[in-house]
Amino acid sequence: WKLKLSNGYELECADDHIVFDNNMNEVFVKDLMLGDRLKTDNGYAIVVSVEKTERIESMYDFELIENSDRRYYTNGILSHNTELAKQLSKYLFNSE
Repeated sequence: WKLKLSNGYELECADDHIVFDNNMNEVFVKDLMLGDRLKTDNGYAIVVSVEKTERIESMYDFELIENSDRRYYTNGILSHNTELAKQLSKYLFNSE
């Protein structure tokens, strides 16, 4: 998916990449609509474009420091790290 905001910020990400709206609710990028407001490192910005691309690429979560609430900025847009890959690897490699 390709996301563009009114402040010029852009993000290419997976459909289930999580960003935060103006009420700090988690929203999947695939569920965003034009006019939605998202939290950025410079206040809030409006979604001006969100489109599905045909690009297929492996995506990975990364580990964040303790007490981070798994929130971080991606290209200036507040995002959430689901930590899915870490949990899956624990399950797959630690199960008997």
